[in-house]
Amino acid sequence: KIFMNTLKYLQSNEFLLDVDLWRLFANLEELNKISLSFLKTFFETVKEHVSKSDCPMDFSCILRKFFQGDLCQTHQIYCLNYTSAIFYLENLRQREDFGIYQKQWCEQNKQCKRLHLPELLVAPLHRLTRYPLLLNNIWKRSADETEKGFIWSLKEKVEKSIRDLEGKVKWLDNFQKSRQLQEVIIWPQIWERDKRFFVPECLKQSLRENSSENILSSVNRLLLHEGRLTLA
Repeated sequence: KIFMNTLKYLQSNEFLLDVDLWRLFANLEELNKISLSFLKTFFETVKEHVSKSDCPMDFSCILRKFFQGDLCQTHQIYCLNYTSAIFYLENLRQREDFGIYQKQWCEQNKQCKRLHLPELLVAPLHRLTRYPLLLNNIWKRSADETEKGFIWSLKEKVEKSIRDLEGKVKWLDNFQKSRQLQEVIIWPQIWERDKRFFVPECLKQSLRENSSENILSSVNRLLLHEGRLTLA
């Protein structure tokens, strides 16, 4: 939030206006709001149970509200943007003005605890993977069989959501790498590749429109191997 709010402040003063907030932070504000609401409701239930010994500790209504609601969905939106955000950040870090914003305006803040932006951006991904552990611990300690069945089904739902997300994130990561490869490869026009070929002027325009520029980053292609490439 320190990085995000500082960038908002700088942009309000007409600095770093070309930096896209959404590409860097996605729906972080919404995620913070929902996560904090879940945490507060969760601890209020515990506090009420401790202060009133006769008060039953019913977690099922809280879990139903958040895990069948927006909590996992909001995490998914953030996680799907994460790979793109890291690639975007790597490009921005080469700029001097962005470097000043990161190091002097943000990283020196005590609340950052010397952590850099990439280390902070990955935190919500780790949090999502801990939800099944939380649900499993509640399931173990639950005495009511109906409640146990409900909590177990929620845990399985969250685990499936994480597995589906991992597949989508992997695809996006491959696609982003393919796009990066494409950016460093120059595709000369067909008549420039071999001077022996003659292409009439009337055909050149249609050939330009059907160039091979998108051959690498096509959505139908899959990155099968990553490593050193040797031209034989």
